[in-house]
Amino acid sequence: MQYNIYYIEILGEEKLKGVTIPVVVDNKRTLTNEQMADVAKILNTYRTVFVRSNSGDNISSKVYNVKGEIWDCLYGNVASIFTLIETSYIREIEVGEKYITLENAGIKSKVSITYENLTPISVNHETDITCLNTRNSMCQDGYCLDVVENENNKDQYTKIIYTEDAIAFSKLRKKKIKSINSDMDYLLVFYDKENKMTYFHVQRVYNSKSKLDSRTQLGFIVSYLLSKGIDKEDIKRICHVLNTGQYAIMKVGIEEEKIYIKMEASTLVEGILNI
Repeated sequence: MQYNIYYIEILGEEKLKGVTIPVVVDNKRTLTNEQMADVAKILNTYRTVFVRSNSGDNISSKVYNVKGEIWDCLYGNVASIFTLIETSYIREIEVGEKYITLENAGIKSKVSITYENLTPISVNHETDITCLNTRNSMCQDGYCLDVVENENNKDQYTKIIYTEDAIAFSKLRKKKIKSINSDMDYLLVFYDKENKMTYFHVQRVYNSKSKLDSRTQLGFIVSYLLSKGIDKEDIKRICHVLNTGQYAIMKVGIEEEKIYIKMEASTLVEGILNI
């Protein structure tokens, strides 16, 4: 059978520098889990998304990497929405916010699309500002390592490795500092004081004791920066750096209890996938 496939770029600061995600439209629901896993292996990208439009403005999707299905991907959500906009399954509006219900791995979330002149400008995610408690802390070699947990949910905890030194961030990301051995997923965070820009990298650990979804990770990062005394007006852009060298820029708005994450995207290629 033939399926429409779109390559969606979650924008970096330059075209072809952002995160590129293939999205396969499967509205007839004919693809099996095994077929989706096989396609993801063949395409061999950071993420592969299979999306279905339900009634109204409800979307369901499945996200895979080369190892199998994953339950959490902020970029996969954005790519799903932009694909269904491109294919006119999502009804456009002239200007303002349009809300979409997105279901992935049984978890439903609401996101909004910002329109101007019938054109989608960005996809907006909402998450909470987290009350962090530091369980352990140490500083050395130009960085600080903190084990932090959500005061309101003790099951949400991670390691944050923080630096304001670009060279230290690069070394940490390339695993050149051996003292970071970890039994949990951790976040590398670099705050560029001069340009008021935050960079982060997620290091997933096999059999990690804790796994945070993408929104919670961003909530932890923003809350941590605020606890460092960085003004919320200086946390307006956060850049996720991947191992591949790709990156995605998120525009962040911070209110008293909420964080609003805006991400732009564009369609690079449209084609047909034969299975």
